Amino acid sequence: MRTALFRTLVLVVLVLLWEAATRLAANPFFPPPSTIVSRMHAMWFSGPVTRGFLTDLAVGNILPSLGRMALGFAGARWPGSCSGWRWGCRRGCTTISTGCCSSCAPSRRPRW
Repeated sequence: MRTALFRTLVLVVLVLLWEAATRLAANPFFPPPSTIVSRMHAMWFSGPVTRGFLTDLAVGNILPSLGRMALGFAGARWPGSCSGWRWGCRRGCTTISTGCCSSCAPSRRPRW
């Protein structure tokens, strides 16, 4: 409970710092979070109750967005998997990367 409260507090402080920094900078290309949230509400969540408050713009953008996300995932997964497999098959590369990869592994099992 204390950890969740601390994490939430850190998140709130970071958003407040972001808000203050962007308001002081007054850069039109980096709006404050309050402006982003109000614009997001107007664009996506101000529709009728029958569609779950989604606007026409939000409904029209859901499938293209999911398609681009799947395409990006596939475009990164296949080359990454193939190059990782090739890297692991080479003895010299495996020797080099073993120390780095083993240092990233946890020393004991997490208590979940």
